[in-house]
Amino acid sequence: MFFIMVAYGAIIVFVGVHAAQKGFSNVGTFFLCFAAALFLSRVFLTKLFDKGYVFQLILVGVVLVAAGMPWLGFAWNPTQFLVAGIINGFGFGILMPTCQAAINNLADSRERGAANSTYLVSYDLGMGAGSLLVGFLSDKISLGEIYGYITILIILSAAIFVFKAVPHYHHNRLKDSAGR
Repeated sequence: MFFIMVAYGAIIVFVGVHAAQKGFSNVGTFFLCFAAALFLSRVFLTKLFDKGYVFQLILVGVVLVAAGMPWLGFAWNPTQFLVAGIINGFGFGILMPTCQAAINNLADSRERGAANSTYLVSYDLGMGAGSLLVGFLSDKISLGEIYGYITILIILSAAIFVFKAVPHYHHNRLKDSAGR
């Protein structure tokens, strides 16, 4: 989640500056689209999670953020800028609760507080690192390019997820009352 939250921090802190550099005046509308997509994804995808589509949802979220970051970085008109907000909003809206629930599925009830704490620490560190990284790099390259490069971190997180987290989850997750 750390690498995903680097992207989130980069958006939350610097999208206003990015919009101003592009000449877009609709930053509030961007955040409205972003927040609406976050909300809608959480409302409508809960049933899929409950049916066991945990990893499929996480992969969809990663793909959306991996597509949304360069889209945001290289949007050349306000409509594309808003669409990037929607794409990223859906991606983060899928990833945040699904990853947290997956982590809780690994923890015994006595350890869920520590599991949530660890998850939220990676969340906060990623947001902070994203803000610092973008702030440092913005003197050297454009914010659009930075958003594009952050996609590499998203792809790295997808690789870690597929090759490390999924096997670990399947081996260690808690079983439900039906033994699944």
